[in-house]
Amino acid sequence: MKTLSSHLQILIVDDHPIFREGLQTVLTGFKCVDKIVQVSDGLEAVKAADKTPFDLIFMDITMPVLNGIEATKIILEKHPQAGVISFSVFSEDDMIIEMMNAGAKGFLFKDADSEIILDAMINVSQGNHFYCPTINKRIREIIYKQKQEKTSNPTFSERELEIINYICSEYTAKEIADKMFMSFRTVEGYKQKIQEKLNVKNSIGIAVYALKHKIINQEKSPVSKSISKF
Repeated sequence: MKTLSSHLQILIVDDHPIFREGLQTVLTGFKCVDKIVQVSDGLEAVKAADKTPFDLIFMDITMPVLNGIEATKIILEKHPQAGVISFSVFSEDDMIIEMMNAGAKGFLFKDADSEIILDAMINVSQGNHFYCPTINKRIREIIYKQKQEKTSNPTFSERELEIINYICSEYTAKEIADKMFMSFRTVEGYKQKIQEKLNVKNSIGIAVYALKHKIINQEKSPVSKSISKF
């Protein structure tokens, strides 16, 4: 892995010429930069990356022909050594997550100053991640939100899942008891526990939740059609 003491080859990908020129002016001021290439869309970026082993790629997200997310996926699949630093004027959660999933190791706003740009280059060129303070805070919020959503979803034992499947197949408690070789009272106990976990009052509530959260196979459930009408 090259460091900033090496001669870095950099690709700038953006559909706005003025921004490309401005970023190139900033990058040219860094002694570590040896070569800079500019392209205006994701497809041109893919072609350029096939010709030159770039160390760093400054990638815009929203561009014509091929966006930055798809371009990043294609480039890193063929050239995993490249460090992609995404930049944009937007900070939508979906964009951040998609660029992270595509393999980008950095995320900057287009108004980032030269010091932050250099910090990003140092970290990403060494294989680390770098996000500007605002994006870093947003990523922590996204991760926290995902953890909260995950922990808020109830978990079920194998027996509970089996009972949920029977309920969604319109079996009565007595029929479920016969199927599972349990007493009627035991099945009712499981059912009550499931209702408490889901905060619902009856079998319909269980079925609606199960279908909505894809706990059971909807195609095999005879109640899925009737519930979808609600």
